[in-house]
Amino acid sequence: MSDNYYVYILFDPRNGLPFYVGKGTGKRYTNHEKEFVKQKEYYSKIYSLPEKMFSLKHKVFFDLERQNLAYDFKLIEGLNEDDALLLEHGLIAWFGRKICGNGILTNLLCGGKKGELFFDDEQLIKLLEREDLQREILKYNKTSTNWIARTLYFYNNDQMSYPFQELSIDWLYQYHGCYQDFAIKVIDILKEYDSVITPFYWVRKVQKKKFEEDNIYIMDESIELIEGTKINGLRDFEYYKSEYKKLCLKD
Repeated sequence: MSDNYYVYILFDPRNGLPFYVGKGTGKRYTNHEKEFVKQKEYYSKIYSLPEKMFSLKHKVFFDLERQNLAYDFKLIEGLNEDDALLLEHGLIAWFGRKICGNGILTNLLCGGKKGELFFDDEQLIKLLEREDLQREILKYNKTSTNWIARTLYFYNNDQMSYPFQELSIDWLYQYHGCYQDFAIKVIDILKEYDSVITPFYWVRKVQKKKFEEDNIYIMDESIELIEGTKINGLRDFEYYKSEYKKLCLKD
């Protein structure tokens, strides 16, 4: 098996922390900045505030560009593909991801062969058996936390018995497309609140609890968050608030 793979870590020079982890060959680690340049050109032609449409990853490049800074990087070289996948997976779990609310990386997926949203316990066991790969991970401080969003409950008026539909956390990001800052805000709020009402949905992190007992957050700052983007869901804001009040009266 070829040993020309590597795992790369991209660092934000403003704080010295990683913001993205991946694996590849050749000049793969440089592709992310090239993607950003293309996205910036495209969105700048369409939106008044193009930066609000950038992905979490591309927003880092945007902020660095405005400050005339360049990202730092580290390559862990001489790996075969299987080892590169395993190390990528382990590093992403070690640093944690913003989209899960448990870390600092802008990665959307957990890496590895499956590319799933959550860290695979089977992969973790394999990693624990590899001291050489563990050493590469232990060079860095662990920034991931135990708190992680896996499923959420979204209000769906079509549900007959219970008006909330359970969906995996990745649906939240698929729904928003590349506009991920809004979804991150929702996840951060749900660390402290039972439910959040936004212009686009009412979402709960709990199920078996009366609605009037919810510690609820209403995102009054939503207008500012989505201003200058293609998202226009403010007309639904009052609808979700009124539905919340109706359900509380029923209970």
